Amino acid sequence: MSGLRQLIVSAFCLVMGFLFLILGCTVVKKRNAWPLMSLVLYCFTPVPFFLCGRGAGSDDFDNDDDERLDVFNTIGLFIGGLLLISGPGLALVLYHTTVICGSALCLTLLSGACFAAAAVALSVTARSDEDDAGDGYNF
Repeated sequence: MSGLRQLIVSAFCLVMGFLFLILGCTVVKKRNAWPLMSLVLYCFTPVPFFLCGRGAGSDDFDNDDDERLDVFNTIGLFIGGLLLISGPGLALVLYHTTVICGSALCLTLLSGACFAAAAVALSVTARSDEDDAGDGYNF
């Protein structure tokens, strides 16, 4: 049941992120579509991580150093981090150059936080055994 709960929380965060981003484009005084560029950066952020084999199954908290980072993985991690930081950074630059107003900046940053919460909700696994103990579907 916890897998369904993760999916529902992630979908809710994703929908709220899109809502805040669309509100950031339309509700404010200066109506423009520049905050959607942050969405483009958020959409391309996971691509370098998955291409370099750093998906949901890998964690860097183990002490076994059997697998070294080669140049391909290092560049992929760098590009993924660059895209991750560029989403809110682009919104801040657009606000600094007065292309978007302060409320559009706040809504764009809030949408980025919702997208990050959706990614965290999908990647965090519940390790408790008592959630699914009595439902009869334990394999």
